[in-house]
Amino acid sequence: MEIKDDTRACPICGQDNGCMLSKDCWCHDVTVPRELLDTLPKDKKKVACICKSCIDTYKQENTFSPGITDNKNI
Repeated sequence: MEIKDDTRACPICGQDNGCMLSKDCWCHDVTVPRELLDTLPKDKKKVACICKSCIDTYKQENTFSPGITDNKNI
């Protein structure tokens, strides 16, 4: 089921991203590859977090460069 709240919907898959919108959230400890962020349309950037599933899938399917990253509200 697709989520309608812009802050709760993953900008890639549309599912609940699980973000708690706080410093205690899982997303503060996750590294998001810059290359994945670059795939987002401009109107989806800094609106909501990419869900853990989409981040993990991207990392498994692509070479992950730990030095080129960004976190939170992509």
